[in-house]
Amino acid sequence: MKLPDLDHWIGAIWSSDTSPIASASSNDPLWSIGSGSSPALPAERRLPDGGNHLVVRLDDTPLWIAEAGASVGPASPMPAAALAGARMRPLLRRSVRLSCSVGVSLKPGATLALFGVPASEIAGRHVDLRDLCGSEADQLVERLRALASPHARIAAMAEWLTTRSRRPGSPDHGATVPSLATLAAALNGPEALSSPEASKGGDERIAALARRLGWSQKRLVAFWRERTGLTPKQHQRLQRLRRVLILADTRSTPEWAAIAAECGYSDQAHLCRDFADLTGLTPGEWRRRRGSHPLHVAEPPVGAQANADRSGDDFLQDRRVPVML
Repeated sequence: MKLPDLDHWIGAIWSSDTSPIASASSNDPLWSIGSGSSPALPAERRLPDGGNHLVVRLDDTPLWIAEAGASVGPASPMPAAALAGARMRPLLRRSVRLSCSVGVSLKPGATLALFGVPASEIAGRHVDLRDLCGSEADQLVERLRALASPHARIAAMAEWLTTRSRRPGSPDHGATVPSLATLAAALNGPEALSSPEASKGGDERIAALARRLGWSQKRLVAFWRERTGLTPKQHQRLQRLRRVLILADTRSTPEWAAIAAECGYSDQAHLCRDFADLTGLTPGEWRRRRGSHPLHVAEPPVGAQANADRSGDDFLQDRRVPVML
């Protein structure tokens, strides 16, 4: 199914009868996850991927979310439909059971083009879609909930997004797309993530990109942050982490020193420090607790002591979250 109006803005649309966890090997921008696939974890740590996402939940099962950094932030309920901004810290999610949902991974610039909001304004937040789209958000939720087939929900979501992409006066349409594509390819490519500049933070590469575009480095950083919610260095840092996770997930016994060298870290210790800062876990903890997708990690159940992560305990026991297993 081709979506020419959405090619610039949409990475994938998914629909699930049980969970929003995606298959890392999927190359189809439109795909579904049925109840027969690996289920989501009712309590999990969702690692940051640097992207912006649209999520619509199709039932009334409460879902509570909290940011996990040096400490765990206060838990808040997830809206029925939300635009999730890019983040640099993992998100802790907890529910009493798995639920149906439809979601969209958004490319750089999509929040501005489709919803009229710079990604920098929603970074690190879940914004209720009603605050951005008014009654259209409620209509979308009702329409998707009325459909029984995941494929029908995907088609309905694609139609809704296509209509929004054709609105008169939609910003960023056409003029800046080549720049976004050039920047994304330059920042996300293996040669960028494994270069010596990447291990130093990428300043030289970002400066070179700015010169290629005829921009100042300050303008490039502001442009990228407005359209992704992150600075180029933050974005590249998360893409490098994602590459580490994919490589480690596909190897039965990861050699972290080799992965560090392959991904542009100065050494294994550098990888481990960055890994812990972005995920709140050591590489070994991630290996033991990862789910069916490398970005989804199990949180210890309530009362678990062995291998319990303190921030997870805070979220599960100390926050007085009204939804508990």
